[in-house]
Amino acid sequence: MAGSPVKRARIEQLDSLEETIFAKLEDGRSLQDIAFESGCSRPFLAKWLQRTPERSQRYDKARETAAHALADDIQSDAANTLKRAIEGKASKTEVAAAKLAGDTKRWLAGVWNGKYSENKANVAVNIDLGSSFLSVMRRGAPSVQSESSAHVPRVEDIGPRDEPRHEPKMVAYSEPDVIDVLDVAAPVDDDKQPVLVRHSDFTLFDE
Repeated sequence: MAGSPVKRARIEQLDSLEETIFAKLEDGRSLQDIAFESGCSRPFLAKWLQRTPERSQRYDKARETAAHALADDIQSDAANTLKRAIEGKASKTEVAAAKLAGDTKRWLAGVWNGKYSENKANVAVNIDLGSSFLSVMRRGAPSVQSESSAHVPRVEDIGPRDEPRHEPKMVAYSEPDVIDVLDVAAPVDDDKQPVLVRHSDFTLFDE
């Protein structure tokens, strides 16, 4: 790696900034930003970090620590955005941007530290700002029920609940049989006079 004088100078510069570089790594800063601030390219910084086994292990440890910092940032940002949404100061664009930043940090935290991996049951940074914002907007101000809309008990609702209600019973009614008595008007023999028989309230002709 150390070939030209320019490369050797850059390596010596990074060596002098080693503690600052690792402090930024532990804070969750990207290699792109750290490389820019250190005066080199991102690939050059990545090779410098892997130059020795000790430095490579330190880099892994720094990223593992950075995952905790990202989790803390997600929690803090979510609380602030939700507070602004409740107060009516956060727009939908602001909430969407905060959700995108939170999703990115959550993904990085899972890559750098297995404790925050999405396939774990104890993910502590899975915060959905969009759902929280919509929930607050839909809830709105608490409504007070007016006296006119209060429930007025009906008459049939008043009384002991264990008292059975008696429904009216339907009584079957059948009409009495009607016997046609016009047939007796036909002529009959004198020897055969009709005999009148009383049965209930009707007159029957027994021939």
